[in-house]
Amino acid sequence: MSKVSFSIFIISVTLLTLFFNRESFPLSNFQGEISPPLWPSSKLAYAQTGPTIPPPYADLVVVKTDEPDPVAVSALLTYTITITNQATVDAENVTLADMPPSSVIISSVTPSQGSCNAPQLNFSCALGTIAGGMTATVTVVVTPTVAGEITNYVIVVSTTPEFDITNNRTEETTQVELASSPSAQKFYLPILFNWRSPPASVK
Repeated sequence: MSKVSFSIFIISVTLLTLFFNRESFPLSNFQGEISPPLWPSSKLAYAQTGPTIPPPYADLVVVKTDEPDPVAVSALLTYTITITNQATVDAENVTLADMPPSSVIISSVTPSQGSCNAPQLNFSCALGTIAGGMTATVTVVVTPTVAGEITNYVIVVSTTPEFDITNNRTEETTQVELASSPSAQKFYLPILFNWRSPPASVK
């Protein structure tokens, strides 16, 4: 056995002995220092106090879809916002903030739970609690007034801590086109025939 391996073996046996005899020789009574330290002070404090139980985490995920896309100017455009709590812990006091483009007119906002302060632009919805594994939706109907590309932004937050907040926001881009002009009407004129009997044959 090499000298290094023998030293590691002795240290391992010593640590195990201290652990199994911690009632008579608690780790907090250990005053010696080892250079370099085999166990950083942060790890030593962790071993003395035990692990800290993390708070329960929720995990909200927001998805937005549009229909139809493309859409004509002055036609109805419907956004469907789906908020899902992918965790097993309830997400409490969920708030949604939606930022439609200024070139649309909001016709209606309908949440599956809670309430919204629409139809003003940059509206918000207080959705209450979304239980673990459950989903809430908000349906927004708007009317585009200008042709071009428009983008609608949305974000959700909760007073319950979340492990991942990168999926709490999303955006949806829609192409707005000019309304197609009605096709030219076609008129068909009847063709009149003046039918005459053939002339009598000349004898």
